[in-house]
Amino acid sequence: MSHASYEDSQIPDLIDGNNADIQALVERLRQGDPDAFARLMTQFIDPLTRFAWYLLGSRDAAEDIVQQVFVEIWERRTDLSPEIMRPYLYRAVRNRVLNERRYNDVRQRFVAEKQAQASYDSSLASTASHEDDILTTEAYRIAIGQLPERRQLAVRLRVEEEMTHAEIAEILGISSVAAQSLVARGLAELRSILWA
Repeated sequence: MSHASYEDSQIPDLIDGNNADIQALVERLRQGDPDAFARLMTQFIDPLTRFAWYLLGSRDAAEDIVQQVFVEIWERRTDLSPEIMRPYLYRAVRNRVLNERRYNDVRQRFVAEKQAQASYDSSLASTASHEDDILTTEAYRIAIGQLPERRQLAVRLRVEEEMTHAEIAEILGISSVAAQSLVARGLAELRSILWA
């Protein structure tokens, strides 16, 4: 199905990216228009990648994060708010960068603890090999997956999406105190899985 007539007549060119143009584009995206999604990406992919690159210091990691954000945009397109699209995109990239840093910190601590244990137990080399890094990454992902579904969701919302306990409570339909408890139990269980 072609969107050529729609594309030509109803989606403005986003040369300057003014807010009204972006709002119109997001409205079309919310209706599932892939051309609107492509134009939104075209408008924001370079500035978002530069922003992520500045925060991370790695072009490849920045491109990966921006790609993840756009995948999430497509998946959540019906929930988007056209009025705040530009700030939403930058915050989503920032949050992904922070998550990447946290993930790398956890992974590095895990690797360091494993290295210390290996050094203590034997005369193995003091640095982890590339294969060890891959195994550590997989161990972390497996550990997250071992949490019960509600705890996993609560931890992901808190850590990856930087939501408050009140926001998590609203999403899960529980009290703020219950959300705080759910996050705390999830983090404690994650630690025990990773460092058991």
